[in-house]
Amino acid sequence: MTLTTNLVLYEKGLSNKLLSEWHPTKNNEINPNELTYGSYEYIWWLCAEGHEWGATPAERLKKNEECPECLKKNKAQKKTTEKENKASKTLKEVDPELAKQWHPTKNGNITPDNVPFDEKWTSYWWQCKRGHSWEDSIKRRHDHKTVCGYCSDKLVTGENCLANKYPNLAKEWFVFENEHVGDIITPYDVVYNSKEIVHWVCEHGHIWEERISKRVKNDIECPKCVRLKKSLAVLNPVLAKEWHPTKNQYSFSAKTPEDVVASSNQYAWWLCPTCSNEFQARVNQRNKGEERCKICHPPTSKPKNSIQSSKKDTYKAVRNIEDQRIIFENTLRNKLNKK
Repeated sequence: MTLTTNLVLYEKGLSNKLLSEWHPTKNNEINPNELTYGSYEYIWWLCAEGHEWGATPAERLKKNEECPECLKKNKAQKKTTEKENKASKTLKEVDPELAKQWHPTKNGNITPDNVPFDEKWTSYWWQCKRGHSWEDSIKRRHDHKTVCGYCSDKLVTGENCLANKYPNLAKEWFVFENEHVGDIITPYDVVYNSKEIVHWVCEHGHIWEERISKRVKNDIECPKCVRLKKSLAVLNPVLAKEWHPTKNQYSFSAKTPEDVVASSNQYAWWLCPTCSNEFQARVNQRNKGEERCKICHPPTSKPKNSIQSSKKDTYKAVRNIEDQRIIFENTLRNKLNKK
């Protein structure tokens, strides 16, 4: 029913169907002839099948006046009937469009004209418009709307394999570490958007693991090479020479200047090249020149803040002027009083 129809019915009395299902004993002294279709009075009903339930006339209008139990039963019966009808029919009769993708040769004597639609999970061969062949069940193809795995980049072909799609990444494929049940997997054996985690090796010999799709999508490089580019050894080689040769081996996660980024907030041990003093300091503070050897560069008293000094001087000058004004006014007042 449309909204306009509902609004009109809300003002009218109950329909003959609702009046016929009015419960004879559970509604006390409520007069059904005094209720409108849009009433929110909670009423008990009794259908021809003997089902009892409570609902307002307005709620019954929204559900097309149907008994909820009968409605549920009818839906179940309809579903069963449809299932029985499909069971007695072939694939071509139920889904002629899907039948067009039936492989013409790989299923032997079985065709869309004689294969029962309710074959459950039995797999058959299919062929898409582009000529790709793959196996799948009628149930999965019809109920779950599965499509050609090659066209959807879920099955590997010469067109969507990593080797042809992203040859630069394929060069970093570590063949000897990527195996499956004893068989070596190559970049030609995987789809470029695969979520499989594999081994990679960069031109510098660093080996690491990463998801194929993640490398493709985010253009991820070798993590060790990326870290090296931002390392203290590369960005500040002069300071890197002061890295303590032994004390960082067990104290910190970064063992060498190549292992720590120049902006790191972690503490490290340092060895002064001038006086051989051993001391600790944050990597980023040393990189900025904020921390040095305390022996060679002893701390000095901090100079006064020029801005604060300027404010104090200004305050004194203003205060002095104010004092002079008060003295002048008092002197003048005394002279006038004497006269």
